[in-house]
Formats: sequence, structure tokens, C-alpha cells
Amino acid sequence: MRNRNFSFVLSGNKIERIVTRADINKPPVRIYLFGIISLFEMHLNFWINYYYPDSNWELLISKKRLEEAKELYKTKKMNNQDLSLLEYLQYCDKRDILKKSEGFLEKFDISKKQFYTFVKHVENIRNELAHSQRSIISNFLKLLII
Repeated sequence: MRNRNFSFVLSGNKIERIVTRADINKPPVRIYLFGIISLFEMHLNFWINYYYPDSNWELLISKKRLEEAKELYKTKKMNNQDLSLLEYLQYCDKRDILKKSEGFLEKFDISKKQFYTFVKHVENIRNELAHSQRSIISNFLKLLII
């Protein structure tokens, strides 16, 4: 889909359907992508906990961002939505924490810039999906190029 506007769906050697870029914006695809991106965020949380046990990651974000997360955590806890503090960080904070982990970057053989760019595109798609905004095609195709 990166290099052309449509693809054929084959069953054996017979063309059964056609898929276009516009199909990326249809509700089933958007829901599927949001699920995949949510799983990706869960993996970010896992790797943060792995490389920064005992909440050592708190030292890697600004005091303001940490206080915002703590305030949200406190509010949610009062409403019986008690998750870990890490769950209340924003996507960009999680990205920035892992970007600072040499072990993480080495494990996945990715540079800081590549990781930042990839997660930034995922974050943009996530935000567009979560807020039911415009077409996600542009950011989705950017993600395929990386």
C-alpha cells in the first residue's frame, strides 16, 4: 500500500477482492489498529519496568510530567481505577524514557532517532484513532516506510 493505491486479495490464483488505501479508514481496520497500538504500549510499559525496576524511570522525566501523572493516578485510584503510575504517563514520556535506555536500544538494534521516529508515528496514529480525527492514511504510510 506504500507504493500503490490498491492491492488485490488472492485466493489461490483467483482475485477475490480489492483493498484500497481508503479501506484503512474504515471502522474495523481502525479498531484493529487501535488494539495493536494498545498492545504496543503495553510492551513499552513492560520494557520500562524491565530496564528501570523499582520505578527508577521517575528520574528520567521532568518533575512537571511526573506530578501530572501522579495527580491523575491519585484521581483514578479514588475512583477504583488503580493501575501502576507508569500506566498514567503519556505516550511521549514512555518513548523518551526508553530512548534513554542503551540496553533497550541495543536489544532491538535501533538508534535513538529511529526509535523516536517510529514511536512518534505510532503515537500520531493512536491520537488520530482515539480522537476520531481525520484520515490515518498519511501517518500509517509513514510508519510503513520506517
